[in-house]
Amino acid sequence: MRKEALTETQKDIQQAFITLWGTIPANKIRVKGVCEATPIARSTFYTYYDSIEELKADIEERTIQDLVAINRKLFRRPIQQVTDILFVETTLAYVTAHHHIFHAFLVAQTNLAFTELWKRAIKEEFSLLFRDNGIRKDDFLLEIFAASVVAAISYQLKKPEMSLDSKDINQLIFKILS
Repeated sequence: MRKEALTETQKDIQQAFITLWGTIPANKIRVKGVCEATPIARSTFYTYYDSIEELKADIEERTIQDLVAINRKLFRRPIQQVTDILFVETTLAYVTAHHHIFHAFLVAQTNLAFTELWKRAIKEEFSLLFRDNGIRKDDFLLEIFAASVVAAISYQLKKPEMSLDSKDINQLIFKILS
């Protein structure tokens, strides 16, 4: 289910939240702090969100929904072998474009809910892909695959100087599925 587009104020609120997430402990982030960082009135915050938890969930869900939508296009064409999928390339491009979110949730302060949501989305997409192409993969392999994707992206974010080639990452990750 696709959510409606964000207003500029919501984008500002989300950006302020991500900035705070990257700089202070998650349990210390309050509506007041987000409002001060935006800057907006508390009533404006409550126009869009009922709580910090709802704001965080909205960021997580929108980010993963957008990533899934981009990658889903790749699965609409015939695939001869698993490594034909440009999944890693498109995922890395999306992560680069939304670096502030991924860095905050994977490096600055691990967001397990975000990680689990992302892994679940990867598993769902690939289980559909495999089923549609007559390949059977069990949940354990899909879990390892999804965890490998998240780990590879996290590593890239933590060590940008390593500048791993997307083709190398692709081969390593897809080796798990072969």
